[in-house]
Amino acid sequence: MNDQTDRKVIAKQSGVSGSLTPKYRIFLTIALVVSYLLYAFNNYIIGQTLKDLQDIYRCTYEQISNINTIRAFAYAVGSINGFAFDVINRQLSLMIIHVLIGLTMILTPFYHYLSLLYINNVVNGFLSGGIELLLNVWTVEMWAQDCGPYIQAVHFGGSVAGLITPQIFGSFLEEKIQKTLPNNTTGPAMDGQVTETIIIRPSTIHIPYGVLGGISVAFGLFIGCTYFYRKYERRVVVHNNNNNIKNTVDGKSNWRQRFTIVTCGQSSSESLMLAIVLLCGYIVSLALTIQWAQFTYIPTYVEDSKLKLSVDMAVEMSTVLGGALVAGRIAGMIISRFVNSKLIAILFLVILFVAEILYIIFTNIGPTGVWVANVVFGIGLGPMQAVGYQIVEMVTPVTNMIGVLYIFMSGLIAAITPIIMSRFIYTDVFTLVYVNLFFILTGLIVVAIVWWLIYKNNDNKSNYNMQTKANNFTKTDIVMVAPVVSILEVS
Repeated sequence: MNDQTDRKVIAKQSGVSGSLTPKYRIFLTIALVVSYLLYAFNNYIIGQTLKDLQDIYRCTYEQISNINTIRAFAYAVGSINGFAFDVINRQLSLMIIHVLIGLTMILTPFYHYLSLLYINNVVNGFLSGGIELLLNVWTVEMWAQDCGPYIQAVHFGGSVAGLITPQIFGSFLEEKIQKTLPNNTTGPAMDGQVTETIIIRPSTIHIPYGVLGGISVAFGLFIGCTYFYRKYERRVVVHNNNNNIKNTVDGKSNWRQRFTIVTCGQSSSESLMLAIVLLCGYIVSLALTIQWAQFTYIPTYVEDSKLKLSVDMAVEMSTVLGGALVAGRIAGMIISRFVNSKLIAILFLVILFVAEILYIIFTNIGPTGVWVANVVFGIGLGPMQAVGYQIVEMVTPVTNMIGVLYIFMSGLIAAITPIIMSRFIYTDVFTLVYVNLFFILTGLIVVAIVWWLIYKNNDNKSNYNMQTKANNFTKTDIVMVAPVVSILEVS
């Protein structure tokens, strides 16, 4: 066989995508890191500019916060992009999405009508769901069970965006102060003083919106060019379930087949696998939800709490949060090579819990403790989203359809947070802490359940292997397993 054929055979046996030289796979991984960086700007800029957008569109804070809810629901619906990714080449898909996301970013400050901004965020959210699915599945697909450091590296790109977004937008945000002036109007009802809002620095957020959107468009065109250099071929999953039943099918058919077996109640081992997939989906969803919530509402949290920090100080606090997130993802990249992914999930959820306790203790005391809580929170959040995919890949290959499920779950869960925040954060800033604590504590419970299910899954597999060895099966045996016809390959 020639070199390319050898690579395809090895890829098919190992679950890694074929037709890739090691250098080209590294190149594509770096491209995905950059892609996630640019996509993450799209996520973080809304939180940094929410109050400026409120003034531009002359609406209430609750009305402008609705764009987060709308975008999150659209993000969930955007999971259906996964069906297209079964048909359209990954490079071309990423090109289209980057170009369209860039255009929505450029246009965000210019609509003048709130209804048009809502529509813009529907489009943006739909595309965001698609790119999140594509980047995660593509990375895991290229590296299979060795994906840990690489999926963490892709998310590291997103954390870099969280670090520098506040600095990019800081000098373009509107700054205003409340000044008390004497009331010169005559009449007994008009005596005393009045409060007037004075704008020190007008908003010019259209500049960074335009620049970042333009970069996204240019990068999308670059990715499209790589298609003509070397077309990427997605992997063909050779799925090995807990009963050692191997089905050489694509991800779409594989997932549908598993779902059918589970819903018909015909295989307990398949039920275990599906339960693990669904619970890991919740881990991915909670990580995305608290990340969006923290970066969107931490400026409001520190400005409207008893701390009463300035706009510039709120920007600095967001920057520190982003820096801690970078540190957390670097830690995730390193330890994912040596530490069990389930243990990583528990460890960093505990760190997140400690951060929320620090917020509760220090918010009404002084800013120093809140700065510390911000650092701890960012570190704890670092590896969480990527580790959900990593756990699943150890059990079953991550396919487009699993990606569809995860993006749909993430969007629905993330859509709840802005609804709660827009209604309650102005009256009680601790709403952000309470919501995060709910997700963190339920996450700890879910990881513990996943750990137990994987243990049970492996135990069932060991018992089955012992039984088949006793029956002297060989590697060439072909059996019928209702309702699926499969080739049984055992040790």
